[in-house]
Amino acid sequence: MSNPLFMSRREAREYAKKNNMVVVDRGLNVLKRWTVAPKKGMPTTKKAKEDPVDIMKPVHTLAQPIVLVTQDNIHITLLNGEQYTLNSSSPIFKEVGVILWTGGIDAAVQRILEEKEAEKKKTIDFGDNLVLIDSVLYWHGQKQESSIAKRIIKDIENDCFDERYVKFMQKLLHNPSYASVKMLYDFVKHNDLEILENGNIKAYKKIKITVDGPRDCHTGKVPNYKGQVISMPRNMVEDNPNRTCSQGLHVASIDYAATFEKPSKALVEVSVDPADIVSVPYDYNQKKCRCCRYEVLTGTPKPAGAPDIIVIGVQGKILEEIYLQESKED
Repeated sequence: MSNPLFMSRREAREYAKKNNMVVVDRGLNVLKRWTVAPKKGMPTTKKAKEDPVDIMKPVHTLAQPIVLVTQDNIHITLLNGEQYTLNSSSPIFKEVGVILWTGGIDAAVQRILEEKEAEKKKTIDFGDNLVLIDSVLYWHGQKQESSIAKRIIKDIENDCFDERYVKFMQKLLHNPSYASVKMLYDFVKHNDLEILENGNIKAYKKIKITVDGPRDCHTGKVPNYKGQVISMPRNMVEDNPNRTCSQGLHVASIDYAATFEKPSKALVEVSVDPADIVSVPYDYNQKKCRCCRYEVLTGTPKPAGAPDIIVIGVQGKILEEIYLQESKED
């Protein structure tokens, strides 16, 4: 049989004393709160173990939504786990802040959702025939579905737009290589390369330190001073990504370029226009690429009298030296 239930502790105590048992508190949320049970070590019947206990589940107090507001961000986390974030560049940042100040969390979330919906219907002309219409990027009227296009759309929807990526894409779309346009942003992400303010890629190059100054490692003939632009006719650069070692100007990720660093060699940063990337070889884990032009950003400064742009051919043959300062004076 089930143990008896009592509405008062006194009744349960009297019963327990007579029957050599102990009083058990069943909780606050039942009508008959008190019962009794055999003292520890005393046998119980199987039936008593199987009898269900009529105990109500406790009622838990719900947590409150979390709202974090700084001068740069507004972050809202709702009870269901949904999160909403605005940064200070958002056109509704101050408006949502005022709504929150008055205690209207639901109203603030609603305003954020309205703005996101409006963003999807906006037309944004980035220039150079690149246009966003209803959350789709078009270039010259053609829908863009590349990795970089998806990145730009996602950033806009998440209110973290970065103009560098638009500039990068605009330059990339002027690259005449179909493969380079498709592969380049994945190459940049894969190697965690920085995109500069002008949309160029910051990559790395190994150079040789000689008595005559910094030179390319392959031929030892081409100067690579800070501030110089090194160029090669595009039709001389290998455009087949299946050819791992071939003709062209090579730049790479920092970990690939650094593996060849020796006392007689150095590592410099270079800036490469996405339009000037000719091919990304499939080998070497996509850690390097071939281009037809780059600017040296670091290293030994260009001495007075050195050319600003050097155009080279096969095996480092210098085809032309260009002096921009003299051209301006002329």
